[in-house]
Amino acid sequence: MSVVKRTSQNVEDDPTRKRRKTGEDENSDPDLDSDAEEEGNSVGIIERIVLKNFMCHGHLDFSFGPNVNFVVGRNGSGKSAVLTALVVGLGGKANITGRGSSMKNFVKNQKSYAEITIKISNQGTDAFKHDLYGNSVTVIRRINQDGQSFYKLKSEKGAVVSTKKEELTHLLDQFNIQVDNPVSILNQDTSRNFLQSKLPTDRYKFFLKATQLQQMTTDYNTIQEQKDITEVTLADRKKSLEELDKDVQEKKQRFQDLTALNALKEKKEELIKMSAWAQVAVIENQLDPIIRNIKKEENRTPKFDQKVEESEVKVNQVEAEYQEIDTSLQEHLQMAEDLKPDLDLAKQERDEEKSGLKSIQNNLKQSRSTLRTLNDEKKELEDEISKLKNTAHQDYEEERHLRVAAIEEKKEERESFSKTLADKEHELSQFTSSVRRDRAQLSQLRQEEEEISRNLRDQNVQLNRLKSSQANHMKIFGDYTPRLLEEINKATRNKLFHRKPKGPIGSHISLVDEKWALAIECCLKSLVYAYICHDYQDEKTLKQIMQRVIPHSYKPVVIVSSFEDDKYSGLMKVCSTEFPCLLDQIKIEDADVFNCLIDQRGIESVILIESGRQARDYMFLSPPQNCKECFTLEGDQIYPGKNQRSYASNQTKARVLKARLEDEVRETMNEIEAIKHSGNVIQEQMREINNRFKQSQGQERSLAVHCKKIQAKISQLSMEINELVSTEEPANVDVSTLEGEVEKYLLEIGALQEEFEIKEKEFKIRHARLEELQQNWKQKADEYGGIVNDIEAKQDDLKKKFTELETAKQHSKHYKDKKTEHLQVLIDLNQKVEAKEKEIEIARGKASQISEERIPTQRKAQNIDSEIHQITRRIEKERQSRGDPEQITREYYDAKNKFFAIVTQMKQCKAFVTALDACLEDRRRTYKQFRKTIVISVQLSFITMMYERGYEGKVTFNHSEGSIDLKVHPHQGQGSAQKDMRGLSGGERSFSTVCFIMALWESMESPFRALDEFDVFMDMVNRKISMDLMLKVAKEQKMRQFIFLTPLDMSKIKANPLVRISRLNDPERNQNALPYEAEEEEN
Repeated sequence: MSVVKRTSQNVEDDPTRKRRKTGEDENSDPDLDSDAEEEGNSVGIIERIVLKNFMCHGHLDFSFGPNVNFVVGRNGSGKSAVLTALVVGLGGKANITGRGSSMKNFVKNQKSYAEITIKISNQGTDAFKHDLYGNSVTVIRRINQDGQSFYKLKSEKGAVVSTKKEELTHLLDQFNIQVDNPVSILNQDTSRNFLQSKLPTDRYKFFLKATQLQQMTTDYNTIQEQKDITEVTLADRKKSLEELDKDVQEKKQRFQDLTALNALKEKKEELIKMSAWAQVAVIENQLDPIIRNIKKEENRTPKFDQKVEESEVKVNQVEAEYQEIDTSLQEHLQMAEDLKPDLDLAKQERDEEKSGLKSIQNNLKQSRSTLRTLNDEKKELEDEISKLKNTAHQDYEEERHLRVAAIEEKKEERESFSKTLADKEHELSQFTSSVRRDRAQLSQLRQEEEEISRNLRDQNVQLNRLKSSQANHMKIFGDYTPRLLEEINKATRNKLFHRKPKGPIGSHISLVDEKWALAIECCLKSLVYAYICHDYQDEKTLKQIMQRVIPHSYKPVVIVSSFEDDKYSGLMKVCSTEFPCLLDQIKIEDADVFNCLIDQRGIESVILIESGRQARDYMFLSPPQNCKECFTLEGDQIYPGKNQRSYASNQTKARVLKARLEDEVRETMNEIEAIKHSGNVIQEQMREINNRFKQSQGQERSLAVHCKKIQAKISQLSMEINELVSTEEPANVDVSTLEGEVEKYLLEIGALQEEFEIKEKEFKIRHARLEELQQNWKQKADEYGGIVNDIEAKQDDLKKKFTELETAKQHSKHYKDKKTEHLQVLIDLNQKVEAKEKEIEIARGKASQISEERIPTQRKAQNIDSEIHQITRRIEKERQSRGDPEQITREYYDAKNKFFAIVTQMKQCKAFVTALDACLEDRRRTYKQFRKTIVISVQLSFITMMYERGYEGKVTFNHSEGSIDLKVHPHQGQGSAQKDMRGLSGGERSFSTVCFIMALWESMESPFRALDEFDVFMDMVNRKISMDLMLKVAKEQKMRQFIFLTPLDMSKIKANPLVRISRLNDPERNQNALPYEAEEEEN
C-alpha cells in the first residue's frame, strides 16, 4: 500500500512556499509561524525514508519535516520499525536496535530481501562532497534473506557514487550522526527501561554513553595499558643491555688483535684486482678472431650479391623467352585449330571421290579380267582346233581306258588324302592357336603372380609397420622415429638446441575429411616425414643426431624456418566455390608447421577435385584465381592452362594420414587376405592352363608329323598322275563345235570391250577430279603438317625452356639460400660480437667493482689465482690459530651496532613514555574539564526545564561512585523537601526523565534526535507540558530535527511549518504496506 497524504504537497517539496497566517489557527504558535520564512535545510537531517519488505512493512514511503516530526500510531502499526530502519539503514548493527540479533530477522516473512532507502540533506557549509552528491545524499541498504547486506550511496540526481560502507562511515562522521548513541536515537526498549529505571548508576552509565565520555575513558585506559607494557619492556631491555655491553668489550679486544693479517689481506686484495682485469683481457683477446671473421665474410658479400643478381637476370631472361615461345605456340595452336575444319573437309571430299573412283577402278579391273579370261579361253579353243586339225591320232582305245582308270583311281586316292590333310591341318591350327594362347596366358599369369608376390611383401611390411605403430604411433613415420624424438628431447634438455625442432610434420596434421588423405599425402610427399629447425645451428645438430640414429642412407628432410609462433595472415587462398582448398581440409595447431607448409608447398593455392576427368576439364578451361595445381582422389597431380601437365600417382592409398590405426590394420589384413586369395586363384589357373598347354603341345607335334606323312603321300600320287597324263594321247574331236564356241567368245568380247572403253573414259575423268582434290588436300595437309611440326618443335622448345627456367630458378634459389646462409653467418658473428662485448662490459663492470682503476698485467689469470690460493691458505692457517678475522670483525661490529641500536631505542622509548605520560595527564585534565562543562550544562538545562513545569529540580553527579541523583520538588516554593525519583508518581518521574534527556541533548551536536514512546507513562498534564517544552526547544534549535514516536492522541497539537504530524493506519491482517497521513496547516 502506498502512503496517503492529506494535502497534495509537502513542506519539504517547496521550502519557499508561504505558510498560512498565524491568526487562522488559535492553537498555532505565533513565534513558530513568524520564523517559518527563515527556515532552511541543514546538513544531516532526514528528508525521507522508504521501506520495502522491512519487518511488518511491505512498502512504506515516509517524508520528514526539517524540524519537529510526530509519528502517531497504535501499537503494532509499525512506528518502531521506522526508527529501527533509520538505525539499520545508516549502518547500525542489529543488536543495538533491540529488535533482533541478526539482519535476516528484519526481512519480512516470505520475502527474499528487505531494502531501506534514506534521503539525507546535504546543504550548507558542512556538506559532504557536495560536488559529487549535490543537495542530498540517498543511502540504500539491501538485506538478503541470508543476512548479507549491501550499500549504495546515490547523488541528488540518482547516480550511484559509492557502494562501500567506508563512504557511509565518512558521511556519518562528517554530519556527526551517532546511530548507536541512545540519546540521539532512543528506541522503544531503551526508552521504556530508562523511564522506569530508578537506579542512579543506570542514569550515570546512560550519561557517559550519551556524551561519549565512556568511549574517551576506554581509549585512555587502553593508552595507559600500553604505556605500562612499554615501561616493563624498557626495564627488561636495561638488564640485557649490561650483558650486551660486556660482550661488546670482549669482541672489541679480539678485533684489536687482528692487525697481523692486514699485510696478507692487502696483498690478496691487490691480486684479486689484478686477476679480475686479467680475466677481462682474456675475454677481450677472444673478440679479435670473431672480428676478423666478420671482415672476411663481409668481403664475400659482394660476390653473393653478384651471383644472386646474375641468377635473377638469367631467370627473367629465360622467363621472357619462355613467354615468347609460349605465345608463339598459342598462335600456332590457334592457326592449326582454324585450319583443321578446311583440312577435314578437303579430306572428306577426296575420300569420297577416291571411294567412287575405286569402285569404277574395280569395275574396270573386273571387265579387264573378264576380257583377258575370254581372250585366253578363245585362244585355247583356237589352239585346240589347230592342234586337232594338225595332229594324227592313233586308236589306242584299250590302253587309254586303262590309263584313264588308273588316273581316276589315283585322283580319288589323292582327293581322300587331301581331305584328310585338310582336316588334320585344321585340327593342327586349332592346337597351335591353343598352344600360343596358353603360352601367352601363362606368361601373363606369371607376371600377375610376380606382381601379387610384390604386393604381398609390401602389404606385410606395411602391416608390420602399422602393428608396431599401434604401440607407438610415431613408428608410422619410420621405425627409427621414436628413438629420434627421444634423442631430440634429450638434446633439448641438454640445451643443444636454440629452439626444439618440430616434426615429423605429418604428426601435426589432422584431416577434416579422410577421403582426401591420399591426395594430401601425394601433394606433401616427403614433407610429411620432414622436420623443422629454428636456425642452421639447430639443423646441424639435428642432422648429427639423424646420422647416429637412422641406420639407412635415406634421412628425412630438415627444413630451416625461423619459429614465429604466429600463423601467417592475409594469405592469397585459391578462389573456388565448387571445390575445396587443401588448406581448408587439414587442421594444424602448430603455427610454425602451418607457416612451413605455406612456404615450402604453397598449400593455400592447391585445390582438391574428386574426378580426374573433371579436374583436367576444370583446370584446362577455367582454372580458379590463385590456383597453381590440383590433386584428385587417386592422387593424380594436374597443372592449369591449355598446355596443362599432369602426373599420375604411383601410390594407391595413404600411408600415414589416417585417423585410426586400427581401421588401417584391419584394412591392410583384408587386403593381404584378398591378395593371397588372388594368388591362389592364379596358381590354380596356371596349373590348369599348364596341363592343357602340355596336352595341346603333344597333340600339335603328333598332328604335325601326321600331316607331313600325308603331304608326302599326296605328292607321290600327284607325280604318278602327272606321269600317266603325260603319256595320254588326245582323242579325235569335232572341230565345228569348237569353232562355234569361238564365235560366241568373239561376240561377248566385243560387247565387253565397248563397255570397258566407256568405263575407262569415265575413270579418266574421275581420276583427274581425284588428282585435283588430292592436290588441294595435299596442299592443306602440307600447310597443316608444317604448323603441326612447328607446334611440336615449339613444344619441344617450350619443354627445354621450361627445364632451363626451372634450372635457372633452382640456381637463383641456391644462390639466394647461400646468401641467406652467408647473411645468417654474419648475423651470428655480429651477435657473438655483441654477446662478447656485453660479456666484456659485464666483466669490466665486475672488475670495476673490485678495482675502479684498471691494472695492466701480462700474467695469466690462472697464475694469479694460484698465488691468491696460496695466500688464502696462509690466511686460513692464521685463522685456525687466531680465529676467522672476518667473522671476528663482523661479530664485533654487529654487537656494537646492536648495542647502540638498543641504547637509541631505549632513549626513544623513554622519551615516548615521558611524552605519552604528559599527554595522557593533559588529556585527563581536559577530560575532567570537559565532563565538568557538560555536567554544568546538563544541570542548568534540567533546572530550567523543571522550572517550566513549576517544579524545582536538581541533578547531582557522583563521579567516584558512578551515579546520578535526580532531586525533584513538585510544588515550587512550598518549602517541602525535595524528593528523589522513587518518591515521585509515574507521570512526574517520566516528565523528569524526559527533561533529563532533553538536558543531555544540549551537550550533543547530532543533526537529529529521535524518541520512541516517551510519553506512555505520563498523565495528560505532564504530557502536555512535555510537548510544549519539546516544541520550545525545537523552536530554539531550528537547525536540528526532532522525531517523536507515540501511540497516544496528538489532536491537541496542530501541524505548522515547523511541526509535522504523521499518522500510521491501524494494523490490518495480511497488509503489505502501512500508510500514514500527514497533518499540515489548513487553508
